[in-house]
Amino acid sequence: MSIIRDLFLVIICFRSKAFGRYDDLFTLNTNIADYQKTIGQRDQLSFNDIRLMNVIYCRNVCPRRLPCQRGGYTDPRRCDRCRCPDGFTGQYCEQVMPGYGVDCGGRLHLSSGWTRISSPGYPAEFREGQECSWLLVAPRGQRVQLRFYGEFEMYCKVRHSLCMDYIEIRNSTDFANTGMRYCCYGTPKSTIMSATEDMLVLFRSFYRSGKGFQAQARAVPIYGALVEEWSDWSAWSECSATCGACGTRTRTRTCSLTSGDCLGGNTQSEVCNDVPCSGLCTTKKLVETRCGGLLDLIGGLKCKQ
Repeated sequence: MSIIRDLFLVIICFRSKAFGRYDDLFTLNTNIADYQKTIGQRDQLSFNDIRLMNVIYCRNVCPRRLPCQRGGYTDPRRCDRCRCPDGFTGQYCEQVMPGYGVDCGGRLHLSSGWTRISSPGYPAEFREGQECSWLLVAPRGQRVQLRFYGEFEMYCKVRHSLCMDYIEIRNSTDFANTGMRYCCYGTPKSTIMSATEDMLVLFRSFYRSGKGFQAQARAVPIYGALVEEWSDWSAWSECSATCGACGTRTRTRTCSLTSGDCLGGNTQSEVCNDVPCSGLCTTKKLVETRCGGLLDLIGGLKCKQ
């Protein structure tokens, strides 16, 4: 299990199209499509990477464990405080991190009506270096639903599908987990649901100013939010490549709602045609050879030229 985890952490440090045969193919496809642009950030270790090392090597530094909230843990350098995931602060991670460089963010209690959030000054451009954090809270027994609308612009490296500035949404049961990141140019079409009664939205601008984003969120009943309003999936499309697991295929479905958006995405994709491509070295083209130098005792095979 640790080997698989370590391998995943190594892969995720590289951009999602690294080592690809073609620029338009992903080396690693995420199971949830909206996580695709999360791959490849290498500015710093993730919160969970650091937490894991502290748990392994520093768990006995502090005399007692604090009742940390929101995925935080007792800070081995300051045993009277918790070390908090991005977006939270306070002794026990009980507070939402205030805006940086601008007054924004905070804790928002939602109702069935839509509540708007946006980057600073939208539709005017935000400034480089500004940061906002919102904790969206639904009433007990309900979930948070969020969708983007209007113009969207957050700086990215389009060729590599890599976010430089981004909106990150953490909607899982553990806010220590890195969330889905949205960037580039064009409004995200996903409607996002929280797994619990709250959702964390992070706006982070490190490199450039830009148009930014706006989104709306509301509280929805758990069961009402899960009503199936989608058509059946279509047949898979033809694979974009014939061999080598270099291609992808897609399928789609249609939302049957007359107003509003269905929950989830309308497109799925997967890697296809994983049989080896022709032109690779086959056994008929192999000849026996030996390595020179210190490895002369080891026999080997090489391709004929």
